[in-house]
Amino acid sequence: MKRFTLTTLLALCLLAACNNSQTTTEDTATSQADASSSASATTDTVDVTNVTKFMTPSDFSQTMFLATKKQLIDVRTEGEYNQGKITSAVNINIESTDFDQKIAALNKNTPTFVYCQSGVRSKKALEKLAAAGFTKLFMLEGGIDAWNEAKLPLQLAI
Repeated sequence: MKRFTLTTLLALCLLAACNNSQTTTEDTATSQADASSSASATTDTVDVTNVTKFMTPSDFSQTMFLATKKQLIDVRTEGEYNQGKITSAVNINIESTDFDQKIAALNKNTPTFVYCQSGVRSKKALEKLAAAGFTKLFMLEGGIDAWNEAKLPLQLAI
């Protein structure tokens, strides 16, 4: 009787494992199909996922520190920038009419770090930078709000 129960239990475990494996494969295929169809549905925006790393404040800070060459862009307004910026950031306001002209003067192959107040304008800037041919983009997730919450230092711009 023990042998029958053990054999039955083992068979049920194997059956359950096979069923989970099949479900995972089906879920993966469905996710890939969904991603593919959503990518083709949004042809008016640039896919920045291949050239962009979205980073936490501590990872953003550490990666900037380790980068020997870098460009750090604050895409907020001048007023926001003057209230406090990450050291060595230059202000190129995403909402200004000369944004495209200013980014054209930057090196497209140099690692480019981008942030705003909360992350919304950074994403818009990343689309423009990727469309302009920038290949190494890093975005501060949550913007300066997350940076401040992590208690990382800011420098007054004035």
